[in-house]
Amino acid sequence: LSVLDRTETPMGARLLRQWVLYPLVSKEQIDGRLDAVAGLVGGRAAREEASGVLKELCDIPRVVGRVASGHASPRDLASLRRSLELLPTLRELLASSQSDAVRAQAEDIPDVEEAARIIREAIVDSPPATFKSGGVVRDGYSAELDEVRSVAREGKGWIGKLQAQERESTGIPTIKVGYNKVFGYYHEVTKQHVHLVPDHRIGKQTLVNAERNVTPELKEHESRVLTAEEDMLRMEHEIFEDVRRRLAEHATTLQDASAAVARIDTLSSLAVVAEESRYVRPEVGDWNELAIRDCRHPVVEKLLKGEEFVPNDIAFDAESRQILLITGPNM
Repeated sequence: LSVLDRTETPMGARLLRQWVLYPLVSKEQIDGRLDAVAGLVGGRAAREEASGVLKELCDIPRVVGRVASGHASPRDLASLRRSLELLPTLRELLASSQSDAVRAQAEDIPDVEEAARIIREAIVDSPPATFKSGGVVRDGYSAELDEVRSVAREGKGWIGKLQAQERESTGIPTIKVGYNKVFGYYHEVTKQHVHLVPDHRIGKQTLVNAERNVTPELKEHESRVLTAEEDMLRMEHEIFEDVRRRLAEHATTLQDASAAVARIDTLSSLAVVAEESRYVRPEVGDWNELAIRDCRHPVVEKLLKGEEFVPNDIAFDAESRQILLITGPNM
């Protein structure tokens, strides 16, 4: 693994380890994998561009697992969206290959636009890690949430607008809208203008030089302002849960996409190592013979750290040479 692992993604690294631990025994499967590696060796420019895309991808299966279990965070979904939006670019790069085997890998990447759209429409590009202060759901996604946010964000501005509206509608130039913890929001009118207060106003408090009153509309808005932040966080969480639930319905497609990405990453890693280390593609057949000319041990060669590795020929066959007993320092 230390020699072969040049993968760019966690899923590619896991798959490479699996390939090493469980090698193929089917000639057809071996040749198919070798064809893909050869195609990536020959298409170096596209492979390097694809490598740049792979570096930007998150651990898709891990995030999808958290989505399915209901534990995905806002940032998990944002990173998943960015990754899904890069997959069409990866597919296009590989689809332009001259190799049928490489193009087949591109075709294995499913269309994930619907899943990406679900996240993109609902979740902001750079959400906070938690819901502690809100700001997870995108403006414009929910009209109800936007209204609550407007109340929470513009409470003071609303008071100023209301005061201007009250002065115009009542003709009382000194009317003020105030707030205290005992009475909440109220209209305050000086004694000399009390006679102008509409009859439907509800008296709340009498002062030396003024009277305070309220209206049902004012108390309704007060309730909304005081509970707006709590409502905003609750609504954001509900929307996020809905997004997570809808994404979970695409789990199979997303897992297929991550599996395709893992294969591409692993094959690309093998192509990089093959090119840099000058490895030669073997010819695999059903014959009972193993013949390697100028054989180099991949791990020992790297451990020499600059010293020359002396290659050896190896030849075995079923009839006359099945075992070699090697003694001395080369054993």
